[in-house]
Amino acid sequence: MKYRNLLAVITGSLLPFLTGLILYPIVRIVFEKYFHLFDRENKTDDLIISITLILWIFIATLSGGVASYLMAKNNEWVFIVLNTIVIFSILTVLTNGAIFQDSSLDAILAALMIPFGYLTGGIAGSIVKRKRRKKIEMLISNIPSSQTGTAEQ
Repeated sequence: MKYRNLLAVITGSLLPFLTGLILYPIVRIVFEKYFHLFDRENKTDDLIISITLILWIFIATLSGGVASYLMAKNNEWVFIVLNTIVIFSILTVLTNGAIFQDSSLDAILAALMIPFGYLTGGIAGSIVKRKRRKKIEMLISNIPSSQTGTAEQ
């Protein structure tokens, strides 16, 4: 496949957004229940909101990391780093740079979840790819040589 590595970057960059959209109804339920605009006294609700946001970002980028690693033909980790850079670039453009201007702990943790999610997704993708290769090698080794077209010596 000629454009497989390009497809790995595109898939790894778009899949977090699609995963985020799929998870949005769940996140919305949590936000509607625990987000109180004027009640800043309830720190438990703030913690629930923060954890929900961080997990939302982590799961979305995890899916992108797995897809990118599995789609890449070689140099898979390069594509994991490239997708992290692409996502940060897209978010910078969409938020007019606000993603890097907020210095609250929640914003920092949310930003750190992007590379952490891609890294974890890459690790999961490498495990899946390794198991696939072992399974294919085992299947190939079990094929008798008369079926593969090689002469026995």
